[in-house]
Amino acid sequence: MRDGSARRFTADHIGNRTDADPRTVAALEMAFFGALVQAAAALSPTTRSPTGSPT
Repeated sequence: MRDGSARRFTADHIGNRTDADPRTVAALEMAFFGALVQAAAALSPTTRSPTGSPT
């Protein structure tokens, strides 16, 4: 698409892109799953005894 033509995106273009840096992929995965775990923890009910210790 650098030549200025408006070509349709096809599956052939997918293989031509460069692979992402594995460190970037790992960082994005850690951020995503970390946020997912935090959201799940925030939604889960916490029950505690009157002394404050988890039951």
